[in-house]
Amino acid sequence: MGTQPGIAHVIITLRHPLVRRPAAVTLAVDPTSTNPATVASAVYVAFIAASSLKTLVDSDVVIGPTTAYLGTDGAEDLAGVHTATTVGSAGASAIHQGSAVLLTKLTARGGRRGKGRMYLPWSVAPGNVDETGTIGAGTVTAINAAASTFLSALNSGQVPMMLLHKQHVRKDGSVSIPPAADAVTGLTVSSLISSQRRRLGR
Repeated sequence: MGTQPGIAHVIITLRHPLVRRPAAVTLAVDPTSTNPATVASAVYVAFIAASSLKTLVDSDVVIGPTTAYLGTDGAEDLAGVHTATTVGSAGASAIHQGSAVLLTKLTARGGRRGKGRMYLPWSVAPGNVDETGTIGAGTVTAINAAASTFLSALNSGQVPMMLLHKQHVRKDGSVSIPPAADAVTGLTVSSLISSQRRRLGR
């Protein structure tokens, strides 16, 4: 995968029993542990912690397993899996799988490169989104609170969230060297639901 050395790319699988294709929440972390399975476990624990993101997920959705790819210096990424699963605790059925809550990752770096995205599917009930795709103000507040709890839980679990940067191809065809990952200082939710066409059933 070519992840920055010392940084882990983590994938939390989400699966709805009525949808053939699973979804995923993806993020990068800067772990203390060098065991990718331990890293995956810590991120999973943060996700399902009290008042964290699990509280937003449809109770029909299975959360997990969680996979971590830990970047190493001059070698292939180390992969580890935390096999535990649980279900969401939102209770209400969520809107269809083609839509998701969009969380913006904030860092101290300025400009577009200082921000990233994270999607959370199956986490808003139909009654909390209007015809224009606007999420109700109370729901936005609740999502922001859960996202803040998740970020704090990652820090407590010694897997603080990071924002990875991609290579860019310049006009002359050369490839830029991506800067080092930045620490994520906050998560904010968009008040508009995000459309993910690739999540539509086929």
